[in-house]
Amino acid sequence: MRIDRSATLRIERRALSGLPMVLACRSAGAGLVVDPPSDGRLVVRGPAEGGGWVRVLHARTLTLLALAPLLPEGRGVRADILVPLDLDLVDLRIDRTDRPLPDPATGADLVHRARELGRAAAGQAAVGNLRRADELWDACARAWLEADDTTRAEAARANIRRT
Repeated sequence: MRIDRSATLRIERRALSGLPMVLACRSAGAGLVVDPPSDGRLVVRGPAEGGGWVRVLHARTLTLLALAPLLPEGRGVRADILVPLDLDLVDLRIDRTDRPLPDPATGADLVHRARELGRAAAGQAAVGNLRRADELWDACARAWLEADDTTRAEAARANIRRT
């Protein structure tokens, strides 16, 4: 998997809403023009070289929201993307990539996932659903190992009752 990190876009909060924005990238020629979402539709245009895909992530959580191919349009490329209606450009991170794959999970994502599994396991144990709690504690332990935290993985495993 190869992702062109030089084409990662960050939206500045000071952008004027309702007007198209030219988004500058770290590499020359990678700039895209993004029309602000209208009825959940985001239009992204750019130079033809490279083609590729546009990946839209939630700026805070890095959750993949949309993925669309950049298709030829005149002398450039264009992607029409549907995004949740309650989000503005400042809520989005837009990547231009050559492969339609999501970003690998970051360390923070892995920790968040492990914590959520632990919370769910504790909740199931509290209501007496011990078999489901054990399954979730096991998943939690594996998630902590994936996040490279053996101490918390062992603590999660210690909660497994093996009913």
